[in-house]
Amino acid sequence: MLDDLHAVMNKLHEAFAPLKIPPIDLPQIAVVGSQSSGKSSVLESIVGYDFLPRGSGICTRRPLIIQLTCCDVQDYAEFSHLEGRITDFEKVREVIDKETDKVAGKQKGVSEVPLILKFFGRNFPNLSLVDLPGLTMVPVADQPANIGQLIREMVMGFISRPNCIILAVSAANQDIANSDALHTARMVDPDGLRTLGVLTKVDLMDEGTDARDILMGKMYPLRLGYIPVVNRSQKDINDKKPMQESLKAEQLFFENHPVYRNSKFEKGIPMLSKRLSSVLEAHIRTQLPEISKKIKSMLRETQEDLVRYGVRGPSTPFECRSTVMKAIQEFCEKFREAMNGESRRNTYKGLFGPARIREIFRNEFPQEVASLDASYLSDKEIQMARRNAVGLHADLFVPNSAFETLIKRLIDMLHDPTSTCVQKVSDEIDTLFHQTISDCKFLSRFAELKQTISLECRSLLNVKTTAAAEFARNLVEMEKSYVNTEHPNFINYRDTVYKQTHMNALPAQTQPPSQTTTYHSGRTEKENVSQQQSAAEHCSAYIGREWQDVELKLDGQELRLIPKSNPHGTQTVPLLGSNISVRELWDGGQQISIRYQSSKGWVLHSTDEMQLKISDGQSASRWVMMFKPDWLGCLPESSGGRGGRASAKISPSGGSDVSESGILRQLLQQYFELVKRSTTDSIPKALMLKLVQSFETNLYPHLMQAIDLDNDEVVADLTKESLEIVRRRQEVDRLEGALRKAILVLREL
Repeated sequence: MLDDLHAVMNKLHEAFAPLKIPPIDLPQIAVVGSQSSGKSSVLESIVGYDFLPRGSGICTRRPLIIQLTCCDVQDYAEFSHLEGRITDFEKVREVIDKETDKVAGKQKGVSEVPLILKFFGRNFPNLSLVDLPGLTMVPVADQPANIGQLIREMVMGFISRPNCIILAVSAANQDIANSDALHTARMVDPDGLRTLGVLTKVDLMDEGTDARDILMGKMYPLRLGYIPVVNRSQKDINDKKPMQESLKAEQLFFENHPVYRNSKFEKGIPMLSKRLSSVLEAHIRTQLPEISKKIKSMLRETQEDLVRYGVRGPSTPFECRSTVMKAIQEFCEKFREAMNGESRRNTYKGLFGPARIREIFRNEFPQEVASLDASYLSDKEIQMARRNAVGLHADLFVPNSAFETLIKRLIDMLHDPTSTCVQKVSDEIDTLFHQTISDCKFLSRFAELKQTISLECRSLLNVKTTAAAEFARNLVEMEKSYVNTEHPNFINYRDTVYKQTHMNALPAQTQPPSQTTTYHSGRTEKENVSQQQSAAEHCSAYIGREWQDVELKLDGQELRLIPKSNPHGTQTVPLLGSNISVRELWDGGQQISIRYQSSKGWVLHSTDEMQLKISDGQSASRWVMMFKPDWLGCLPESSGGRGGRASAKISPSGGSDVSESGILRQLLQQYFELVKRSTTDSIPKALMLKLVQSFETNLYPHLMQAIDLDNDEVVADLTKESLEIVRRRQEVDRLEGALRKAILVLREL
């Protein structure tokens, strides 16, 4: 099973080797160390042969994946991209140099493209290692000035993967705090959970010193610990000392050393090989199920990408025309799904599309409309409008012209929130179709076609937005064109305010008469009958364009005038809310004018007047008190001489302009509320019809008409793929091939 695991992992590495960046984080051991740490010597000791390039400066200039397989054959090596076995390991070094120069150049440059080297034989451990370029700071020869940064970025690209075990090689005869390998490892593995330390040159430490504190983890603890080794000296390398003799020399060093010989720490190259194999095996065993799942999932995604990119781009006019029609159909279908709430886009980040439009209609637009009220009009503006409307006439009632002028000003305020609502809905549709274009995978292959569809959508949206804005504006203007004061809700409110205000204006002690009382000549029936008859003969009313003697009856809040010449021609005058004025006549008599509201309503009103003539010298105030007892207080009998006029206005406000303005403001607010409710309901319906549904319905016909499908040159330009798309298709194709190989490898296991 152990051999199978290593074989599977080696084949997976080989399958993904052609890719610049492996798509799957495979378990591996990356060897990290500075140029002078003895990293190459450790690797050669593990393999058992001299095969790595040597010399001054950087020797390892590209990642070298070393795969060791134990099998019952004569030792040999081979490169994954070359055919043939190599039994002369000196030639391995030559091939590494040659292949590195091809990729990284001959000027000591570096490359991220890995080189896979396999070893097979009886004495090799089942192990896989990645030899990375040694960490350096100073460029040599013709190396780029940032060579140190390039190497560090390459190393970080490997060891930052969670499944990578870091083999940090440090020289024991140097301060461990200055170890480049440990410093780099700590950047990606701060807790030392996946770092295994190797201490080289323990035989070169100063006399009287040893590495016990490091091995015990007192200075820099690592969960996988440290293993000390003894490398071959430069003289041993130059003399080509056999590797087996070097391993024996290492064994003798640890057995004879006073500190290390009795220690329980693992030490030496053979122990290092075993430890690496066991650590890698355990890691592979843990991660293999997840790796298998990721490979299968990625293969499905890659196959979907291949379908999106296609085998190749369209070439014939028929293929180009079919491609354009397919792209338009896919886009329109996805937009329709988005408008119906069937989009697969993640929705947890906020409302979008139809949900956002609904939010505008349900909350944002109604809230903006609700914030408007009659307070926009000042009291002075209302008073001036009312007074200008009545002109020279008495201003008993709320003038219709003043009401219409003011209410139209309020209705004009609805244009701003309406325009804002139109723009918000238009912006959301714009965002939605741009998102839909981005989601169309097939369309993403053709940049020119994608841009054309986007521009045509914007053009259609502008047309529909303009039409919807005009329609919405006309709806607001419609409310201004006819001020419907006969609306049932408004009439009920108006009458309620009218009655309530007048009842509040009555003094507490005043109660309207509850029984019918007959008056003659301004006196009650309790007075002398002859006086009543005499007064009745001289009391006349102007009825039917002539003065007639009348008999007066006060019934509740109404005054009835019964002409003596025609008892059936009774005239009724409402006293509640009426205006009574007194004028001196030239013959010494007095004339009482009663102006009252007709039955046509309050705002859309008609004012009538009844005139009574008194010729017997009675006090006008007594007549007025008879009509409205205790309502006027003390009415002057004369107002400064003959022809003068005294007026007692009985109105909801007690006669003041400010109170009349308050009543008018209440009526304006009530009617404005009706208009706001109507607008809040009609504008969303209008925008759904004229903007949202109209855009969705006309989208496909507009795109088909706007793009000249009969012009072969036009459709060829629209379906021309960019170089980036071609390159991406090739990458996806290579990835799909690598994943298929990986699946086959997993099936073998």
